[in-house]
Amino acid sequence: MVVPTDLHRVFNQSLLSRRAMTDDTLLEMYKRSVKAVSSTDPDFAPPFRADADGVTAFLGEVTTLLEPLGMLVKRGADEETGRRWTALVNAEGAGDVARLATDLTPLEIGFVRTLIAAIVESYPANSVGSRAAVGLVRDLPGPMTKSAAEALLKALVARGWLAVSERGRYSLAPRGMLELDAYLRGEYDDYVQACRRCNRLVMTGVACATCDAHYHGYCYGMVTQRHAPCLECKTPFADPPPTPLGEKAVGRAQDGFERVSKRRRSGREGDEEEEDSQAAGSMERRAVEEEEDEDELEEDEGRPHQPRRSQLQVETVIPDSFVDPDGDEDDEDGDENDGRLYHY
Repeated sequence: MVVPTDLHRVFNQSLLSRRAMTDDTLLEMYKRSVKAVSSTDPDFAPPFRADADGVTAFLGEVTTLLEPLGMLVKRGADEETGRRWTALVNAEGAGDVARLATDLTPLEIGFVRTLIAAIVESYPANSVGSRAAVGLVRDLPGPMTKSAAEALLKALVARGWLAVSERGRYSLAPRGMLELDAYLRGEYDDYVQACRRCNRLVMTGVACATCDAHYHGYCYGMVTQRHAPCLECKTPFADPPPTPLGEKAVGRAQDGFERVSKRRRSGREGDEEEEDSQAAGSMERRAVEEEEDEDELEEDEGRPHQPRRSQLQVETVIPDSFVDPDGDEDDEDGDENDGRLYHY
């Protein structure tokens, strides 16, 4: 049985404030927590070493304490670089987006759901352009202006739910991938894929050209570094080369007016059914209509809908002593699990 201590309380406050962070930041948080407790208790002895193994063991205790409260500590990695991430996620109601963003209004939650669907169903791009993302307000049951949608998108990026590329395309960020894992697997089983190497969901990386195997960018790099063939079909990757996943799968011309290709998976045999949701010309006509509707909506409302101030701020304040250092830490263990800490 884990008995909560001041170290757990100080660390959990910082964890609740940040919710998601790189492992370098996680280690720094542990060191600062130890220092904070030691400053008030000269006899305090840290239970674990201040290194990667020590923090992993300490997080096991944190998970045990938080699980009865409906929360879990999950670990994952950046899909391209393999940089490790740790996130505090909701254990209960993991299949409901509404419970993952409780401070959003029902209309804003509807926008998030619609955006997630657009991202997932855009396979193999697994991302949407900024103009297409803002244009999703037309699919909502109530009025939301483009300016309100843009503000909400910025808030979601700041919170770590979404990532936005230099091309302006929105995709799921590490925190979003970790927190929405169960939701995506349950609601979009026809679209989402698991990496053949690590079994985590993959949105950015490559797909084998001769079978249905998908790989994160860093997982593919580790496999090819050993000059190994595809782990599924045993075909060498050199001929034919794998196809890209993520925004590299679509040209820049599609960033403004996209033709969304929906891919449904019927089994490991790789049977596919592709259907175009809209033609590019239809998207352009729709964009013009959106501009007209936006003007009318602004006039009717008098004041554009904006997210509440609390949406742009975290619920708790992290102590000033905690910093967010930069650093890389690659995931080379290839663990095949769902990311829960206590499974490591």
